[in-house]
Amino acid sequence: MHEGYKGLAELFINPEFWSHFFRGGAPDDGDWSALSAVDLLRQAEARVAQDGWTLLEDAVAIIRTAAPDQSPERYGCSSWRQVLHETRPIFTVRRERGDHLTPGKTWYRSSQVTDYESTSG
Repeated sequence: MHEGYKGLAELFINPEFWSHFFRGGAPDDGDWSALSAVDLLRQAEARVAQDGWTLLEDAVAIIRTAAPDQSPERYGCSSWRQVLHETRPIFTVRRERGDHLTPGKTWYRSSQVTDYESTSG
């Protein structure tokens, strides 16, 4: 039983445990599919997609309302756009450039088999 307590104590002092378990954190194995961020982006996509694409700005507004405790920082990212970048190939991203009067827009959609094939080679 002493060894069990010792192992548990070692786990609790490990900063990676606390970072991943309580703040989310990027997955060590690169598999983002099970993280809340992906689920939230998919839920927003289901609600506001236009012609198969979701404006990231609209999705972020939904996420902030539905899950205000969720943020890109929770997953080691500085923005939701970076979250999308990190989750590829789960999502396909399209960026529209802005100009001096209008900011650019980021659109995304859940990837399909054809998206994987077009990016894999």
